Amino acid sequence: MQCPRCRKNLDTVRLSELSIELCPGCEGSFYDFGELSRVFAHSEGQVLRSRLRATLVAEEREEIDLDRPAECPRCGQAMERNRYLSDCPVVVDQCPQHGVWLDDGELGRLMDHLAETVGDGKGKDVGTAIRSGGGGLLAALRRLFG
Repeated sequence: MQCPRCRKNLDTVRLSELSIELCPGCEGSFYDFGELSRVFAHSEGQVLRSRLRATLVAEEREEIDLDRPAECPRCGQAMERNRYLSDCPVVVDQCPQHGVWLDDGELGRLMDHLAETVGDGKGKDVGTAIRSGGGGLLAALRRLFG
């Protein structure tokens, strides 16, 4: 499969039982239906030890047009741009048949939003908390919210 943004061949990254496609060029990632929510169930240590770590914080990439919808790496159709959740500010590219494409940094922004939502609006940057210590998402949330 090719990256819908920079056209490089996607690598397969293993996270426990999950096989996630990751672009070595622009650090975008493709998640089959159900995989993204299962990534959130993993401890931050597991995510940080995987190559998904590179996708947590966006890097400047002038040559990539992030304003246009991505094409599904599986079927080539233009994906729909939608908020990941109705109250979430992160807009992702979704193929109605195959899954979700996240551009570089969107995984970290989604994790931050979910931590804030779980914390009843009192959340801090879970990406920072996750990168600073171990113990799983619940431990990170406890460090953030006491």
